[in-house]
Amino acid sequence: MNFFHKKTTLNFNTIATKVKDFQKKQYQKFAHNQK
Repeated sequence: MNFFHKKTTLNFNTIATKVKDFQKKQYQKFAHNQK
């Protein structure tokens, strides 16, 4: 159970990081288009 929990947390952190990177790129694209 503990191993499964660690694995799930790791996957969640990876997804969260990818989402943050994606949002950052989208924001930069948006900011660039606003100029």
